[in-house]
Amino acid sequence: YYQQTSAIFNLCPGTYSVTVTDHYNCTASSNYIVTQPAAITLNITTTSASCGQDNGSASATVTGGTQPYTYAWTSGSMQSVADSLAAGMYMLTVTDANGCVKFTLASISNNNGPVITVSSITNLTCYGSGNGAINITVSGGTFPYTFSWTTGATTEDISNLTEGPYEIEITDADACMTTASYFVSQPNQLNAVATTTPATCGNTNGAATITVTGGTHPYTYLWSMGGTNATQTGLAPGVYSVTVTDSHSCSANPVMVNINTSGGPVITVDSVIQTGCSGSDGAIYTSVSGGVLPYTYLWNNGVETWQATSLAPGVYSLTVIDANNCIAATSVEISGIIPPVPQICIVSVDTTEQKNLIVWEKEITTTIDHYNIYREGSWAGYYFLAGSVGYTQYSQFLDTNSNPQMRAYRYKITAVDQCGNESPASEPHKTIHLAINDGIGNSWNLIWTEYQGFYFLGYYIYRHTNSEGWTLIDSIATGYNSYTDWPPSMGQLYYRIGVFKNDTCYPSGDLKAQGGPYSQSFSNLDDNEIPVAIVSVNNTGYISVYPNPANNTVIIEGLQAGKIELMNIHGQVIKDMDITAPKTTIDISKLSGGVYITRIQTNDGIIMKKLLKQ
Repeated sequence: YYQQTSAIFNLCPGTYSVTVTDHYNCTASSNYIVTQPAAITLNITTTSASCGQDNGSASATVTGGTQPYTYAWTSGSMQSVADSLAAGMYMLTVTDANGCVKFTLASISNNNGPVITVSSITNLTCYGSGNGAINITVSGGTFPYTFSWTTGATTEDISNLTEGPYEIEITDADACMTTASYFVSQPNQLNAVATTTPATCGNTNGAATITVTGGTHPYTYLWSMGGTNATQTGLAPGVYSVTVTDSHSCSANPVMVNINTSGGPVITVDSVIQTGCSGSDGAIYTSVSGGVLPYTYLWNNGVETWQATSLAPGVYSLTVIDANNCIAATSVEISGIIPPVPQICIVSVDTTEQKNLIVWEKEITTTIDHYNIYREGSWAGYYFLAGSVGYTQYSQFLDTNSNPQMRAYRYKITAVDQCGNESPASEPHKTIHLAINDGIGNSWNLIWTEYQGFYFLGYYIYRHTNSEGWTLIDSIATGYNSYTDWPPSMGQLYYRIGVFKNDTCYPSGDLKAQGGPYSQSFSNLDDNEIPVAIVSVNNTGYISVYPNPANNTVIIEGLQAGKIELMNIHGQVIKDMDITAPKTTIDISKLSGGVYITRIQTNDGIIMKKLLKQ
């Protein structure tokens, strides 16, 4: 190892030798082996929950890595076992003593709920295509069923899928839920490269071989001069194109094969000027050496000079012939200027809708058509298109298919120009997920995930009571993700976590749009108990939700006009109705016992309260 120091760091696994030489040229040598621990693996076992209850559990068995391990469930548990779980999807993050991290998903269903049978999973035939599908059959439980896929689909089967994991929640008429996760795979990307043998000057004895990786065997080949084999011989100097197709009719980008003559001219591409997506101001500049002057130039678009200008996107080939008829050839692609990478400014949980909000600041340009927002799925690194926002619209996106109460989410965005060219993805931002559990005595433990996306000094901890509203109770430095609160009273409490951004985000667009500016990212709300809800509406009156706990009926009183939605704890709407009288009765007799949420929308805002069905 070529370092002349007494210590070396940041080594990869392998064998390293060191030789020490003293003043008299006496030496000593030794070999050292740097090893690495086995990768962390997780095995999850689950126990189903009773319908409408939170008595399910998930247990993790960890191997590999370096002990001790730390555990972080999105339910708030910090142990290897997460209990008191309702039906749903729960993420587990395991970190070993060296800071190595592994993620996994636990799926909890209800006993006596719907039963899922997989009819078929259709994997992608071509890399990057969107022809995957998942077909399931559902039985058991009480019909009718409600379907909720992570894509936002509400049908039993889904199609037009890209590679990645897909989760589904199925709720029956009795609010019993079944969850499941499936993975749609794809073949490796089909790539082809050419190796060439030059021809001798004045002869047709050049050769080329195409090497293919990825895709699905067998491959077929189609050369521009009609050949159908991977290797072609007897080639005259010039430029050829080869299209490679696999057994699923997937094609790689055509391979450009340049056959030169040995001892002839040599073409050097000095610079390439790209053009806008619909422009024609691209250029290719070359220089030629070797062979015998003078040279004759011929581009495939008819230009007869050493440079080609005023070019639109496309592939351009140049042939140079010297005085001895020796030939050099090359090809260059003008692909068009890819839009610059946009960056997310902030992601947060919207305090009204309780859905994830993604905000960015757009540049002033005439070339961008829209922005694509991508959400990471339950498997790390797999992102799915969550939605698109037109350039003229407000530069923020509310992800209505997110469920911040269950987990944190990562997002990326891209810019798409008016020709359909898409920029690379931005750096990711990750929301904060907060969970609380009982502490010692009259205390509550708050546990949250780390915000990712920008630098911040610490977390701010907020508590809400009906009497005081929202209050900043403390702050904690970056790197700490838990806090114990000893509240002055033990009534209904809500908590949320926030981080401040040094520079404020100013989304721009339609001046009629609402929102912003944004300088703080908030977590989801979490509360400490099921309240007997009497809440103030804009200090002008009261809305009462009673009885709570309830058995057969719930009364909403004090609201003159508005809308009420009754949801399960995963945000799925079970009942909804318009309020036209100051007192409304909701029949909940057919619902299973458990926790539900009443979402009351008034002219003054939205109120969300938990309801216990006995």
